[in-house]
Amino acid sequence: MLNIDSAFDEKALGFKSFTAFVKAVDGIELVQDDKTWSAIFQETETSPGTVPKKTSKTAPGPGDMDPAEHYRRILRKKHWRSIPTSVLTRCYAKMQDAGALPKSELLEKVVALCEGDVTTADVNKATALLLKAHLVTVPGTGHEEESFWQVTSVPEAEMLHAVDGAMLVRLIAGLRETNGRLEKKHVAALLVGKHSEVELDQLLEESSRSAGRDGESQD
Repeated sequence: MLNIDSAFDEKALGFKSFTAFVKAVDGIELVQDDKTWSAIFQETETSPGTVPKKTSKTAPGPGDMDPAEHYRRILRKKHWRSIPTSVLTRCYAKMQDAGALPKSELLEKVVALCEGDVTTADVNKATALLLKAHLVTVPGTGHEEESFWQVTSVPEAEMLHAVDGAMLVRLIAGLRETNGRLEKKHVAALLVGKHSEVELDQLLEESSRSAGRDGESQD
């Protein structure tokens, strides 16, 4: 799935694991052989001499799905891979402890500091979100000219605000490309921070202005 879509994340679809995601797919059955799991097509019952009817399935359009899920799809196209707030905040705290390191070493260091609570993939996602939120700096290079990565140290609430702002910029830009409208009531499910009604309105206004600026980078 990741080879097909690098932004695929079963947790964003509401599944706790990839196995749970596969089990929910119609026509797929999971079979375990010793310690190996295989996904196979379920057999359909047909009368002798008959040919199973082919059913055509079309991808659901924006009006056929939950608005929050529609927004998530737009964000995935914008290379935004969301993670739970608890994972993001934990990774951010440990990144500050790790200091300036080449990216590969930073990821390994944070995983070690988290003592197995997060995976390298989690840290990689967190780093990408913080970079998009302009909370990662490159203060210098090592002896082999490899860039050092270091997160900007700000209060947790400020960090979450910046990440949500970066997310909304991409979402608003994606909706404008498809002539879609942003509905505030469906945005809450996508946010990593907690915002009052007034704060959310201000954040949406700021993000809308940023999304409209010429030359705004969203990758």
